[in-house]
Amino acid sequence: MVGKTPIWPWHQPSYAKLDIALALATLLTCIPIASITIQRCRLTWHFILIAIWKLVTSVALSCTTIHRALISRRENHLRAHNRRESRRRARNPQSAPYQSHGMYEQIGASRSTLFNADEGGAQVQEDQTPLFWLILYLVGTMTGMAGLLALNWSSFRDNHDVRSLTYGFGVTIIIIPVMAAAYWYMKHLDLGHDAKGRDYVSAGLHMAGSFFVAGAAAFGFFSALYCDLVLAAIAQNWSGMPSEDFAPLYWAWFVAKRFPMLSI
Repeated sequence: MVGKTPIWPWHQPSYAKLDIALALATLLTCIPIASITIQRCRLTWHFILIAIWKLVTSVALSCTTIHRALISRRENHLRAHNRRESRRRARNPQSAPYQSHGMYEQIGASRSTLFNADEGGAQVQEDQTPLFWLILYLVGTMTGMAGLLALNWSSFRDNHDVRSLTYGFGVTIIIIPVMAAAYWYMKHLDLGHDAKGRDYVSAGLHMAGSFFVAGAAAFGFFSALYCDLVLAAIAQNWSGMPSEDFAPLYWAWFVAKRFPMLSI
């Protein structure tokens, strides 16, 4: 999402075609397997919602990878164009400076990368639009958590592990945003505030914003971990190893969902 390769975080992705191929392989593998799972669980709506959740996470991951690959390809084309332009100016110093006339303009009305080629080379405004795929991820997470919590209701009283995991999950997603809100409130609250209380208003806005962002991040991250552990507690299968009947589908999903990790 932020323009770094997963296995080498200090490098930027540069092989767009490979990254797109990996993302498409994930989609073409995970969608059929998830569809089979949903069809098999059609009589139990809790598992249908959980399967939809896992499918949405795969779709969001693949779409993010494709989105970033397209951005990387545009940036690579821009760099190559500027290198050719620099060589042209070096061969002919008396030529007029290159001016960009719409060749690399802002794409659409959204927050796309603005390419601006001038005498100093390429100035690339970092494109963070892939972060919007987190909205899809959070929607899928809320959908799946609705099914998971309903499933937990039947096991909550009798299963000590389910209770402990649920309490731990609830405390975690409450404490983290509260601590973040308190930190940013104190950071932006000026002790010498003016009579109109503008500093209090600013501190309050930062507190509310940090509470929402930290809460969404904690919920999105810990929900996936909580789901795996709770299902393991209910099934009493902490290793997560599948039965022989479902092992081929399980391992195909497991491997395919991690293809985007190989993006370079």
